[in-house]
Amino acid sequence: MRVLEAALSYAARGWRVLPVRNKIPLTAHGVKDATTDQEKIKTWFTRWPDAGVGIAAGIASGLVVLDIDAAKDGLESLAQLETEHGPLPTTLKVKTGGGGFHFYFIHPGGRIRNRANMFPGVDLRSDNGYVVAPPSLHASGNKYAWVEGCSPNEIEIAELHQWLLLLIDPPKAEPVAPLPVNRTPGDLEDAIEAMRNIKTLDQSDGSRRLFAYTCRCVEQNLSDADAIAAINVMQSERPFPQTWGTDAIVARLRDAEKTVVRGSEASTCSLWRREGRTDISNSKFFTKLFGEDFKWCDAWKCWMHFDGTRWIRDSQCEVQTAAKHIGARRWVEAARIVESPSADDSLKKQAVAFAKYSNSAAGVSNLLALAKSE
Repeated sequence: MRVLEAALSYAARGWRVLPVRNKIPLTAHGVKDATTDQEKIKTWFTRWPDAGVGIAAGIASGLVVLDIDAAKDGLESLAQLETEHGPLPTTLKVKTGGGGFHFYFIHPGGRIRNRANMFPGVDLRSDNGYVVAPPSLHASGNKYAWVEGCSPNEIEIAELHQWLLLLIDPPKAEPVAPLPVNRTPGDLEDAIEAMRNIKTLDQSDGSRRLFAYTCRCVEQNLSDADAIAAINVMQSERPFPQTWGTDAIVARLRDAEKTVVRGSEASTCSLWRREGRTDISNSKFFTKLFGEDFKWCDAWKCWMHFDGTRWIRDSQCEVQTAAKHIGARRWVEAARIVESPSADDSLKKQAVAFAKYSNSAAGVSNLLALAKSE
């Protein structure tokens, strides 16, 4: 794929692009000139046919990019972080011309600043930052390239894990996480149903199946007492080779918390069952994530955008980009429900249908119409 074709395809995804050479923007105002305007992009790459393509990170494109510099011990730093916190989620991944990697994630909303050298060889590209994208040519003569199986045409972009979001800026980053901090209490019936769907075969003492059960309990955000009760129900329905007592179950629950995300199922399936999803829920979600960045001005009949120092007219339609971010989050939510062992076919279909609607022109328009009064 030629650079121009790649730039146009990225812009079609809502990612703002700009021409670069040796990582330096060629436009007068740098990353501030990044756009999704197809005609402007064609003009740029006609003027500079040998240019590479950069992608603006941050809220403008709905992206946060983890930049791993192999020459500065970035791979070692990443390995250490994953050892301490768990592996990064599968997401869009680029092999850079310098031998490092770019990991793309969904911007969580709020203000996430660029971070240089967070750890040796590890940078963060976010608001007002950018990355060089495939198939641009690096000064070394190597091209930036999507890692096989991790391109935008093959997989969906992932959300930032909670641990990574907290590491980005613990004292100052706005606490907008992929999952609610105050999680919905778990549903005992959902947890038991999820455990009934586990097909793991017992080996020796059945500890593998017990661990799988505790993972489902943690994902459903069950308290220790409810988790013990649920697992005892399963012990009576499908006895283990040996009986597991309360202390052993609690110990496995602590192990499970190091492996899976607490409340990840309770915050999707259970909330769907209790609340459903509507235009109103989308507008409230938008206000939660972007309420400090965008306000509707009824007197001027336009959206206002906070640029970091003052409120200005949103002449660049930044609010539309932010609204599309809600649609992206709904796709992530739908994917979790589709993969959830506790979700029935009806719930899965509802989640997928609502994600499609949230990403439609009508869904975005209705969201913004309701958000004006939030």
